[in-house]
Amino acid sequence: MAAYIGYLGMPLAGVLISGGGFPQTPVGSQVPFDLFAAAGTEDFNLLEVRGIVNIVARAKKPHRFAVFEGSHQWADAATMREAIEWFELRAMTGGRRTRDDALIAELWTRRVERVERVAGLLARQGELAALVRDFESLRDVGPQKRALEDLEKSKEFKEARRAQEKLEERERLIVDRLSALGGADGESQWRDEVARFRKMSAAGSDSDERRLARRLLGGQAVGAIEASRAAMQEKRYGEAARLLRRAVLLRPEAAGLHYELARALALAGDRQPALNELRAAVEAGFEDRARLAADPAFDRLRGDEAFRELLARIQ
Repeated sequence: MAAYIGYLGMPLAGVLISGGGFPQTPVGSQVPFDLFAAAGTEDFNLLEVRGIVNIVARAKKPHRFAVFEGSHQWADAATMREAIEWFELRAMTGGRRTRDDALIAELWTRRVERVERVAGLLARQGELAALVRDFESLRDVGPQKRALEDLEKSKEFKEARRAQEKLEERERLIVDRLSALGGADGESQWRDEVARFRKMSAAGSDSDERRLARRLLGGQAVGAIEASRAAMQEKRYGEAARLLRRAVLLRPEAAGLHYELARALALAGDRQPALNELRAAVEAGFEDRARLAADPAFDRLRGDEAFRELLARIQ
């Protein structure tokens, strides 16, 4: 929403996006504000956010990209603090804030320490490039600029960058393949693919493969939920139930998904499966008794003893 307001011409100095992209509006040279973007390592929107940042970077617009440990969620407190600090630097660079040498020195020290402790050549290059970019108008960054140039020329860095590009391309191809299996005729193959990625996502140690699998599964769950909502609005209850079964498979702990699946099944006339999913919802922690009691989706089940027993279990 903030980005949309900025595109409408409102005078925004900066926008922070976390785990999501821009509205359907051209980016790059037309970005009218400073951009701080964040995304989790296991966020299915990570590639989308990184793609936006790359476009803004090629247009040489002020930007900062932070990747934090997590999935599709708001950035953690440390990343949010980093965003505020970055906007303070941008305000001083652009003359919107009085120069504060003590603050500049404090933030410089903190950022240099981050460069030193970050793991991986790609992450180090990203931090070094951001350090040079953010401070070059405020203080001398000569040593850091030379270190950045040396790193980017190294064989090891170039190999790491190529490996990341291959991994990202692989992820895009898998997403396309799973999207092509969105219909009922692709259900069996989709489930086979998902089973493979669920196994990868359950690995005991962190890795690029585990992160890839978790991003893919998260994206599939959200995609199924969004598609089911459209099907429900169009009163295609059987299709909504099929899609919600996918979401439940991926997020079996989510009581709300079991409840929504029960609604779709009840509206489709599938009495026993609807009751089974209601029971699963209650067992997973569904507690909104008033909603269940008044939900018209279950009108045809209200006289059923099993329904009354489930309602009675919710205090």
